[in-house]
Amino acid sequence: MAHRRGTGPEPAQERLPRQVHRPAANAAYHRLTAMNGVLRVGIIGIGFGAEVHAPAFQRIEGCELVAFLGTGGPRSGEISERFGCPVDVDLNSFLGRDLDIVTVALPPTEVAPAISAITSAKIPILCEKPLGCSATEATQLETQTRGLVTAVDFEFAEIPAFAHLKSMIEESELGEVRFIQLTWLTESYAQKKRKWSWKTDANKGGGVLTLLGTHALYIAEWLVGPVAKVRADLSNKRTSLFKPTEADVAAEDTAFVQMRFVGSASFAGTIGNAHPGSHIHQWIVVGENGTAILENRTSDYTSGFTLNLYDADGRERQSLADPRADGDGRIAPFLSLANRFVDSVRNGTQCRPDFGAGRRVAALTEAIRRSHIAGSWETPHDI
Repeated sequence: MAHRRGTGPEPAQERLPRQVHRPAANAAYHRLTAMNGVLRVGIIGIGFGAEVHAPAFQRIEGCELVAFLGTGGPRSGEISERFGCPVDVDLNSFLGRDLDIVTVALPPTEVAPAISAITSAKIPILCEKPLGCSATEATQLETQTRGLVTAVDFEFAEIPAFAHLKSMIEESELGEVRFIQLTWLTESYAQKKRKWSWKTDANKGGGVLTLLGTHALYIAEWLVGPVAKVRADLSNKRTSLFKPTEADVAAEDTAFVQMRFVGSASFAGTIGNAHPGSHIHQWIVVGENGTAILENRTSDYTSGFTLNLYDADGRERQSLADPRADGDGRIAPFLSLANRFVDSVRNGTQCRPDFGAGRRVAALTEAIRRSHIAGSWETPHDI
């Protein structure tokens, strides 16, 4: 992703090279190039894809939810009935439905094969984070999708309180940023129920860095700029208590991360999803002229944030509170990104954050893991 302040989820103006998305004889191609036709949307994944992606696209004018791709079974039947469209189990059949947009909400190890097939069909892609299961894979995916409209769902940048914090920084209300402290502690469903899945399995790309840390890394650079070095200590103590066999590798459930940005700012964060009784997501941003505190102490991951600005004497200068969401709080921030993505598809422009942002976050994540193993400061490979 571009390493300058001001990059992030706002609409980008850079135009992509002219791209033929489908053979000219295909009716879907004519709908797409007409710019005002209905865009046919397919969703890969019937977990987050069905609970968040589908309701969001149903709210976007000019989009039609055509099909899901799932694994079959009772869940597929329930999703098909709820949304009134088929749930395919064969990728080729799914991609043969004249789709104009495909969204991907899959475990990390399943992302690359799906995206490779979508890319071959020349269909724009909106993908959940992480972009694959390694920095190498993320780089390959970014490379092979060049010329297509892409996006990655780093949804916290879509939340009004985070957008307002970014504006404070860009407008120098805090002065130059000196330090960021992040505390993000919760107890996930998998941890509470001791439920083993890809989310707790290190060999399948799980762990708190994947689930929460990727969001934090994107936000940190979105707010301040590029990270030059990282140092980290990771723990999987809680997850190790319920791994099925000795051969299984428990993913980290707590991460202590330090980062030095290009320039003088620094970052210290504690991120964990195995902390009973904890519901705190707090960013303290200290500048030369004051401090901003953005936090959420509710059990809703994306709704209920407050933002307070204090001057150099500790007096409160601003106080804002995002309204609590009715229903699933994850839908609104995803909808914000999805609307921008649809506009980019219609206009042939790039969308932010794109697969370049996904590659960058993958590089930061990999540097953090290297630092934990080496016990030293590490530089992201693509800096």
